[in-house]
Order: sequence, then C-alpha cells, then structure tokens
Amino acid sequence: MAASPEPHTAVLDDNDVFLTIMEPQIQFTLLDRSTDLLDAWKAAFEKYLPTALGDTFTLLQSDIRKAGKFDCVVSPANSYGIMDGGIDLYIAAAISPTDTTPVIRSVQKHLYANHRGYLSAGQCAIAPLPAELCGPSNVLGCKYIAVLPTMRLPERIEWQRDIVYDCMWNLLLALEKHNGAAVAEHSGKEIRTVVMSGLATGTGGISHQKCAEQMVLAVKHFREATSTPAMWSQFDWEDVEVLDEEIGPTRKL
Repeated sequence: MAASPEPHTAVLDDNDVFLTIMEPQIQFTLLDRSTDLLDAWKAAFEKYLPTALGDTFTLLQSDIRKAGKFDCVVSPANSYGIMDGGIDLYIAAAISPTDTTPVIRSVQKHLYANHRGYLSAGQCAIAPLPAELCGPSNVLGCKYIAVLPTMRLPERIEWQRDIVYDCMWNLLLALEKHNGAAVAEHSGKEIRTVVMSGLATGTGGISHQKCAEQMVLAVKHFREATSTPAMWSQFDWEDVEVLDEEIGPTRKL
C-alpha cells in the first residue's frame, strides 16, 4: 500500500494567504482486548476511510500494558485526571507499576496549570511526563499522555450525541498543534506514535459501532479540513448539512 502524503497544517499569514507547515506523520494504534471493537473499527474504516487502515492506523488486540512502545498514550479520562479505574488505571500502572500516584499527580498538575484543574468532556490536553516517569519502568515508553475526558465523572453517557466525534477531533487538533510547535521550534519533541483505546465504550456505555464510526468520521473530516482549508474556513449551511448527513446517523447507534 502506498504511503499517505506527509501531513501538514494550513495556516493564514497576515495577508490571509494559506501557508503549509509540514509535520511528521502520526501512526495510531487502536487497541482493545476483545475483538468486538476491533471489528467495529475495521468496518468503520472500510466504510468511510479505507486507505487509512494499515497505513496510518493499526488495529491491535492486546492489553495496554503489553502493547509496545509509543510516544503518546491517550487517557479517555474524567475531567479531573483521576486515573484510578478502567483503562486509565492500566495506563498509569504501565507507566509507573509500583505506584500510580505520581502519574495521576503529574497529569493533574498539567491540568491545573493550563485548565485550573478541570478539563471539560470532549477537550484534549497533551500532558508531558516528568523525566522520572520516562525511565525503564515505563513499559509504554511514552513521554506524553493525551488527556481526553469523555465524561466529567464516571457515568453512563450514551445520551451524548457527538461526544466521541468531538473527542477524536480535539485529539487530532491537540496533536497537530503540539507537532506544529515542535517543528517550528526545532525542539525534536514531535509525537509520531500514539496508542489509544475506544472512547466511552466501558463505563460510558457508548456502543462499539457508534464509537468506531464517530472516531473514523472525525479522522476523515479532519483530513478534509487540513487538505481543503479554503472550504473549511468559510462554511455555508449547505456544506455543514453535507457533513451532518454522515454524522447524524451515528447518533442512533
């Protein structure tokens, strides 16, 4: 399969001319321990974005603690960064096996510094880990946690119509901004590999199909936004209605 073109960010200069900033291509690993969500992701990619699967997205049936090495792990956390249950606990344990508290406090410190301790559901924050959490005990090898709350507190949220789409969109946006800054500053801190689970499919009660389709649609639309800035920077209602024809049906899944 041919590789996708190198990702880029389109920005406006002072004369309202679009400029392109080349960024590193991010490889995503979508992970779950059961095959149900993996099958739903596979079907969603085949339906909406078939070229991405096997190129920039890989599906993996595994425990997060045995997934391999990545630059960044996504924590589908609550709004307060309390990583003491579900996959968040497994993530914290993968980073700091003997004591998960330093991981939680590191995330919460970042949330307080940038969001006064509360990150509303659907938003994303890229939290860097301190050096002491990036040693050999960190089996993920990650230097960043993408904090991506799907809910304020642990609860069922199947009533949320677009939460998975919003989460995935804001994850992509946060990664784009992080890498754009890293490239511009020549810092060498680009994020090139990301591992993540499903969003709100556990406690949240979101169906596997809804999760998968909204995640893939967010990727599809985000790619369209970066490749066609002239359209995405000046929407008409007719344009939005075309997008909603794809998103709308997923709300009933």
